[in-house]
Amino acid sequence: MIFTLPVPPSVNQLYRGRRFKTKRYMTWTRAVTNDLLQQLTSNYRPRYRKTVFPISCPVCVSIEVPRLDNRRTDIDNRIKAVADALVVSGILADDSYIAEVRAAWKVPRNDRDRLCYVEITELSAPEDWRRIGKRAPTTED
Repeated sequence: MIFTLPVPPSVNQLYRGRRFKTKRYMTWTRAVTNDLLQQLTSNYRPRYRKTVFPISCPVCVSIEVPRLDNRRTDIDNRIKAVADALVVSGILADDSYIAEVRAAWKVPRNDRDRLCYVEITELSAPEDWRRIGKRAPTTED
């Protein structure tokens, strides 16, 4: 499944001190949560939403972030905000289920390209589950 988000703030802008979320981060999280819920509602039928979400199995999260300027910045600083937004919006049960992350910069060519793309892929093969230490689902689950 693929979602689009506004560009996430850098980790350096998420917290004030060690524990207090910044106003900018809380505003971004609220906006993204509403946006993700709207995308979820429009793209997936209600019965499917109730049985699939929140996802509680290992997943791979692929993130494409537009590089809006030429400043030197690390791509990995954008991952935390996206992971938190997926949990707050109820798409993922917990960010500990993110077993694999792929992140890349992209050069925006138009206004639509100024969005961050997030793709979630379930790791369903039993060897993938063993590799990360999670229990594979059984027929009783």
